[in-house]
Amino acid sequence: MQITLTIPEYLEQQLLETTGKLNLPIETLILQSLSQLFEEDEEEQSKEDILNSLLIALQEV
Repeated sequence: MQITLTIPEYLEQQLLETTGKLNLPIETLILQSLSQLFEEDEEEQSKEDILNSLLIALQEV
């Protein structure tokens, strides 16, 4: 798969500085950042779970 990103020059500079400090390729840093963005916290309840719990509680009243 190939993905092409167009980013502002200042952001590219920041990414290059960060990857230099971490000794990582820029692609790796971007992919890690994206995976963190889409990662769900397993301990955090979803809105659907919360609403279902409320519905059950209301039905029991």
